[in-house]
Amino acid sequence: MIYWVEDYGRPLTTYKLAECLVLESKQAVAGTGYGQAPASRAEISVFVFSSTTPECCCPDRDGNERCGQWTAMAYDTTTGALTTSDKSQYLVSYGHPGTFYPCWHSSDKESVIMSKDWNGEFLIITGAGLLLGMMAGLVSSSKVAEYVVGQTVSYRQMRDAEHR
Repeated sequence: MIYWVEDYGRPLTTYKLAECLVLESKQAVAGTGYGQAPASRAEISVFVFSSTTPECCCPDRDGNERCGQWTAMAYDTTTGALTTSDKSQYLVSYGHPGTFYPCWHSSDKESVIMSKDWNGEFLIITGAGLLLGMMAGLVSSSKVAEYVVGQTVSYRQMRDAEHR
């Protein structure tokens, strides 16, 4: 759940809307380890036009101030992490050079994302796991309560049998 909050929740609720012009896009592939699928990510070079934060905030990697317009690299994940899934469909949807797309950027204008995907599959799996854990805890606590009641009854029966 912490993974979801860090990678999806925070960016999806704090990033600001902008327009991005795609300059270039590619699928970067890293080498594979022993018996592993290749890891890749979509890399989309964009020129960001932001009307929500026109003020300058901070220098980019070349030392130029980021104001209402700047260049950035957008990835298919909010962290830019490599994953084992194919990125070709993502690049078809968001990486056509010369095309404007809505995008979202962080307040420091360092991170840019092309889509706000809440990763519902992860939430469903996490929610199901939490629900099963709570049900198991409920069943366990009821078993413990039954055991304690049984022990109390047994103790009382033994005590009553001694006093007869």
